Amino acid sequence: QSGGCGGGWQDQPHATFDMGTSPPTLWVVWRHRGTDPGTYGGCVRYGFVEGAAGTIRWGDDAVPVLNMDRDDDFYGQGGMLIAARTVGQFTRVSVMYSNTDHMFDDCSGGKNIAWDTVTSDTLGIDWYKPIRVTSTSTFDWCAAGDQVQLGLREFWFAQDLATGDYWAAVHESPSRIGIFASRDEGASWNRVRNVTEPGRTVFQPNIAVDAAGRVLVTWWRDQGFRVQRMGMGFGQPGISVAADSLVE
Repeated sequence: QSGGCGGGWQDQPHATFDMGTSPPTLWVVWRHRGTDPGTYGGCVRYGFVEGAAGTIRWGDDAVPVLNMDRDDDFYGQGGMLIAARTVGQFTRVSVMYSNTDHMFDDCSGGKNIAWDTVTSDTLGIDWYKPIRVTSTSTFDWCAAGDQVQLGLREFWFAQDLATGDYWAAVHESPSRIGIFASRDEGASWNRVRNVTEPGRTVFQPNIAVDAAGRVLVTWWRDQGFRVQRMGMGFGQPGISVAADSLVE
């Protein structure tokens, strides 16, 4: 790769397909650190999967994700996730990220962290200013009675391909996962509901939207000395179609 995504170190990849193009466009985001002792930023690239062998025909070179916020100048961004959608000739790409990779493995709590999105309408060449999804000063890098060390992706990001709406699930504090929606493809975010389980920690959320616009959220919770994966499905905000169902 050339430019700001060449050389260095890469990690935390995530990919999605833009189903509005033919063939569908593969978009990939990852963290990139180009210099030592530099800090991590992000890069994106798109391509097309062709033929029975699934060969990727890459488009332009990878480009940096610009305008991302960071909590501390000495640390880079954390996990990154990507969504992309084309309607007609218009393509919008958004990256959701956490604004620090400063992980406290001593399990001390009360840490600052925020989650934002940045958006590009120019195939990653230009990026709008970051839009805050949520932030907290009570983040704990461990869960389940300090038995689980958390990673950089204590959140998940999904898009309703029919409407373009974005959805996010964020582990904000030891006892709460916030569910957020953006009805304008990342220009603003609103809290829809919270996932809380009294007396337990909840962590590592995931979120998805099916073809009917139904949203499914899953998360881990501690249950004594074991961890269970739980799920909650709902349609439009406030209309629950299932709750606290165990996801095998």
